[in-house]
Amino acid sequence: MLFFDIYFFRLTLNLFFTGTNVASSYNDGCMITVGGNDAMVVQWQVTIDMLEETAALADEPEEMFAPLQIKPLVSKNYELKRQFDIDFALSLEEKVPELPESKERDDYMSENHPWWKVAVPPSNPVNDPLLKDAPKSSLKLGWVFGNSASWLRQSIRYLHGNEIVYPAGEVMVAYAKGEHKQRHALGHTYEITAIAVAPDGITVATSQAGTRPNIVIWDTKNMSCKRELKGLHRDVVRHLRFSQPDGARLISVGQDYCHTIGIWDVSTGQLLAQTRGGEAKVFDIQWQPNGGGGAFVQVGFQHIKFHVLRGRNIDTEMGVFGDERDHPFTTMMCVGYVKGGCAVAGGTDGALFKFEGRNLDVVVPEAHSGGPVNVIHTCSDRILTGGFDGKVRMWSSPDLDLVGDFDMSKLNPYSMVISSLDLSADGDTILVGNEGCELFEISAKDGSNVHGENKGPVATGHCTDSVMGICVHPTNKNIIVTTGDDMTVRKWDISTKKMLAMIQLDAMARAVTYSPDGNYIAVGLGGLVTGKDPVGPIGGFKVLQDEDLAIAIEGRDARQWVTSIKFSPDGRGMALSSRDGKLYLYDVEDAYKLGKFVKL
Repeated sequence: MLFFDIYFFRLTLNLFFTGTNVASSYNDGCMITVGGNDAMVVQWQVTIDMLEETAALADEPEEMFAPLQIKPLVSKNYELKRQFDIDFALSLEEKVPELPESKERDDYMSENHPWWKVAVPPSNPVNDPLLKDAPKSSLKLGWVFGNSASWLRQSIRYLHGNEIVYPAGEVMVAYAKGEHKQRHALGHTYEITAIAVAPDGITVATSQAGTRPNIVIWDTKNMSCKRELKGLHRDVVRHLRFSQPDGARLISVGQDYCHTIGIWDVSTGQLLAQTRGGEAKVFDIQWQPNGGGGAFVQVGFQHIKFHVLRGRNIDTEMGVFGDERDHPFTTMMCVGYVKGGCAVAGGTDGALFKFEGRNLDVVVPEAHSGGPVNVIHTCSDRILTGGFDGKVRMWSSPDLDLVGDFDMSKLNPYSMVISSLDLSADGDTILVGNEGCELFEISAKDGSNVHGENKGPVATGHCTDSVMGICVHPTNKNIIVTTGDDMTVRKWDISTKKMLAMIQLDAMARAVTYSPDGNYIAVGLGGLVTGKDPVGPIGGFKVLQDEDLAIAIEGRDARQWVTSIKFSPDGRGMALSSRDGKLYLYDVEDAYKLGKFVKL
């Protein structure tokens, strides 16, 4: 969590969020922030007392779920990334935001923001004469573009009434797609790391990272906190699940060394029992349906364990695979149940494993081809699975006969990796989330987009590492453009709260700006992510046409990634700064010819 002081005229707004850049809309009615590592674009409504609001977002809304202009489709490149995606899945526990107390965060802030430990808030702001004439202003969260589906599996769920709930950074968002409205639950102090919806479709549990992370139980009727569960876990709570079918108990799994498991009474917040999940990584955990909150199963790196709650004790037994020559231990990514209380686990080899008790009974090889079974969703009369192959498959219960096979590539998604599945209450619609932070609703009969052919996702957002580039259109108050480490430039309308267009680049980008006339968008290329090799023309720039995001011109002179890019006020010049410590000046009228560079 980063601490920001945003100075609005003479008023200091103290905000707690993970952010890297901020911009005001054309008429100062909204403030837009990009969230860096949480990949969120957040729209804030600026409220100024004593001043009449002169501009409301009165533009007629565009047709719901209008087709997106996407050039080109990123999904075509995902076959080249399959091994990387598998490695990513196996290292899910490492993909957690840095804790506020981490040394790396302190080092980063000291290097990039030297004022961080020097600047302090006013000691007596109430009586400060400089603030007497400051306008009374405040910020209210208006909209969140994006979600956490790129790194949180099973994080997109239906609520009662088919409202969609999902985490986005520190915020829990409830989205009513018919009305195109969001409601927000604010209460976490760091990014949400797990979410679960109770069988009643109203109660939701969320957790976060932190030295002593808490678990919050929400009433989504009014987005209020019912109670907090804390005191057991350290660092990160990775998994949450409500018991079935009553939702009376909640199970939580921590990301500490021994993967501590806790059983909680939802009504009182009392910790009923706890045990150790083991040193091996835990990738999923599920209650046995109709088990009265007494039996559950966990899966993870080369293991499956069956647990039974007996009073305050938990008995644990390892799953039995039989002859290892026939069925060697595999890493299990997800788990669900079929009729009869038999657990079904999805492996990294694409197979499904059905257990009778704790003994392996049936293996369905190549249930998903070319990679792991990433998610399983248990339904009353079937189970749904999603894989790295972009397929959503429906299986009969308990026999595991394939009764539905839906190819998400037909919907032109950003990512082919399915990260979340849910089924509507009437059983007609499947909610699909992918690692591109896209939310689709498809028919449970034929896999078509329920909102119409060639329609885009219900919601979308940036999806990889950081978002640092943001700029507001100089003449159109409603248009903003963002760019990030997912190698995309995205154009948004803050009045209709829609993404208008997107283009994929050949490199990360962390700097973007509009030309003074609003006809062109300049993008500075490159970025630095620990553990990833640089890709593409690092240090280059691209100038896009605002109308269709087509590339008008491109160049490359800097030796390291571009940190900032701007046009001159008259539009005749362009300057960019780079991590190589130089400022590069370009003549726009002479086809962006490099005029000179200055060492900073």
